Amino acid sequence: MDVIRHENAYHAEDHIFRAGQTSSGLYCIQSGIVALYHICDNGDLIITNFLKSGDFLGISEAINTGPYQLSALCITKVNVCHFGKEIAMQTMKADPAFMESLCRSMAMEINRQQSRSFVLMKKHMLARLSKLLLELEDFCGTDDQKFINIELKKKYLAAASNMTEANAIRHMSQLKSEGLIDTKDKRFRILNHRKLLKLANQAI
Repeated sequence: MDVIRHENAYHAEDHIFRAGQTSSGLYCIQSGIVALYHICDNGDLIITNFLKSGDFLGISEAINTGPYQLSALCITKVNVCHFGKEIAMQTMKADPAFMESLCRSMAMEINRQQSRSFVLMKKHMLARLSKLLLELEDFCGTDDQKFINIELKKKYLAAASNMTEANAIRHMSQLKSEGLIDTKDKRFRILNHRKLLKLANQAI
């Protein structure tokens, strides 16, 4: 597969694919962060999952040969390897270790999506935002100043927390005023993990 893969580079806010497009094969993220999202009937954008280096995109669509169910949006600069559908399917059948890796990646993605769906349905807005910040810290890691290693626009914070951008800004300001987080441009730093976790665990 190393011989026939295609390497593609994307800028932040580029789409790797959009929901409804016919699957072109399998993607493996080499670097950067990608958000999977869908558009609700009312036009709201909901981010269902974040993926990073080592994760695969389009597994179920490559197997089922259907269109993409979600859109893949680059949050940062992203490099991916693309494998055409035919070679991806051939390799899945011929290489048990590769198929096991795909199944593991898909299972992790489903688990993350289910966990996020539960949070979006069962938590109030401040709890959803608190949970997201904790998840992003764990997912992306931090720099030497403890800022989370991602620049995330407020509209994407809102989309990943199932709220309007205005509400995301208001709740971020509340967390900052209470000394739980610090912000710098599009970056965030958690100052009080214990209190933020307590907020994140509060139900509706």
